[in-house]
Amino acid sequence: MKTSPNWSHFFEAVDPAKKVAHIVCIHCKWIGPHPNRSASHSPGRLGRHLSGCHKYQATLHKSAVEQLVEQNSRPYIETEMNSRKLTEAMLNGAIHSNISFCAATNPVWMSLLKLGFPNIRIPDRRSLPRLLEQRAMEARYDLKLQLSLNDSNISLALDGWTSTTNVSFQGMWFNSPILILSSHHLSLY
Repeated sequence: MKTSPNWSHFFEAVDPAKKVAHIVCIHCKWIGPHPNRSASHSPGRLGRHLSGCHKYQATLHKSAVEQLVEQNSRPYIETEMNSRKLTEAMLNGAIHSNISFCAATNPVWMSLLKLGFPNIRIPDRRSLPRLLEQRAMEARYDLKLQLSLNDSNISLALDGWTSTTNVSFQGMWFNSPILILSSHHLSLY
């Protein structure tokens, strides 16, 4: 498990020809050996690189006006439950449990949610696919952004199939001299 906050500033990459793992700075595109390549390495290299990375350091030294503009553009984080959060929780539960939206929004569950959250509009079977579509659009945008950062050639193979129980799947295979994609950018929604 990666506990260092510095990991968010690096991509994990693999050189398929040499089968060697690397890390790539998202700010300056510096490439270094992956800390997990051997037991003697630690993630301390990440912090040492960031302390000398001019592009990263430039992001730390923003003017007060730039910081206020950035802070103003961030969404307000509510601590109370609302309809959006409840819909997201139900969508995550349905996906992780591999159940249909109809099963996730059956009347028994809906009555339980109404008891727990009487002042919140309870999601219906149509709001879950709507949120899933929105998440898919966001994931597609993130994937395009990550692929645009890659300077090398990429081979992309897609495969779709349906199981005997009528469950659809889609598989993706990337092949690149250095693949700059991290597992947290390939999350499935």
